[in-house]
Amino acid sequence: MALDAERSQQLAQAKLQGLLRANYPDLASEVEGFNAGAVLRSDSRVVAYPYGSSSSPMAAALGWASRYPNAELHILVDAPDPVLGLMAAGLDPSPTLLQVAGTSLTPMVTAPLAPPVPAPPAARAHIPMLEAAGCGVVVEHGAVIGEINGIEVARVAVEANGEAIVRVGVGLYDQEAHALVHADLTIDERLAQVIHDVRQHRNATAAPHPINRVARERWLRSEVLASPDLVGASGLVPLPPLVPRTGIRDEHPAAALGSIESSPVLVVTASGVDLDVVPYAAGHLAQTGAEQIIIVLPAKDHHAVIERMTSRLAAPTSVVAIPEPWQRG
Repeated sequence: MALDAERSQQLAQAKLQGLLRANYPDLASEVEGFNAGAVLRSDSRVVAYPYGSSSSPMAAALGWASRYPNAELHILVDAPDPVLGLMAAGLDPSPTLLQVAGTSLTPMVTAPLAPPVPAPPAARAHIPMLEAAGCGVVVEHGAVIGEINGIEVARVAVEANGEAIVRVGVGLYDQEAHALVHADLTIDERLAQVIHDVRQHRNATAAPHPINRVARERWLRSEVLASPDLVGASGLVPLPPLVPRTGIRDEHPAAALGSIESSPVLVVTASGVDLDVVPYAAGHLAQTGAEQIIIVLPAKDHHAVIERMTSRLAAPTSVVAIPEPWQRG
C-alpha cells in the first residue's frame, strides 16, 4: 500500500472511531481499515466511511457490505452528493446516507440530480450524416457524439450563435488539433480519415495501442447495441452517463435501455473488475424505472464480489459474460 493511501486509511479509521463512539454507542467493535477507507460492522449493521477511494463511495461501501448481505448499511460522507443519492434510490434496501458535521452525523440532504440536457435540434440535424459515415450515435448531456466501437470520433458542438459545428477527432484535444492540421479537407473527408485510422487499431486483432485501451466499457456497449441478442434484448438505445464525462479517459460503466418481452430492461457494461458497475446500475435504474437489469462483463472480469453486490439492486439482476472485442492478453 502506498504511503498516502496508508495515511488516508489511518485518518479515516481514527475519524470513524470518534464518530462511532458519539453516534453508535451500541456498536462496540473495533474499526477496521480497508483500501478505500474505514468500516465498522456488527451482525445487523455495517457503517462505512469511504475515504480516498478510486471508486465511487457507493462502490467502496457496497463492496465491503457484500459480505454481510442482511446487514443494514450506513454510509458516511463529508459533503452532499446528488449522484450518491441517486444511486441509493436504486438499491433495496436503500442505504442510509449520513453527512459528517464535526463529531455529529446528520441525514445527507441534497437536491435531486438534474436530468440530462437534451441536444439542440441544430445538433441533432447532423445525426444522419454521422450514421451514414458508419458511426454509432450517442446523445448525452446536450451533445451529439459519433463513436466507432465506443470511442468518440466526432462531436457536434453548438456555438453561442446557435450554429452547429461538427468537430472531428478522437476526443476533444484531437478535435482541436484536427481542425487546424486538416482545415483543407471537408468534414466528410476528415471524418472518413479518422474512422479509418481508429478501425485500424480498435479491433480484435490489432496490437496494443492507446486507442484500443480506453473506453472499453463503451466498446462493450457498442457490441451489445449492434447485437442485442447477446443479452436477449431488443430495441436497445444508449443512455447518457449519470454526469457528463470530461474526456475519453473518463471511464465509467456505460448503459443502454431496451426491452425483453415488452418489459423494460437496463443493460450496463463495464470492463475490468469495476465495482462501480453496481452503483452505476442503481443510478440508471432510479432514472429509468427499468424492471430488470443485465450487467455485461468480459468473462475474465466476472468476479464474485460483483455478483454479491448485485443482490442489493432494486430490480432482478443477471450478470452476462460476452467475448472481448479487443485483443486478449
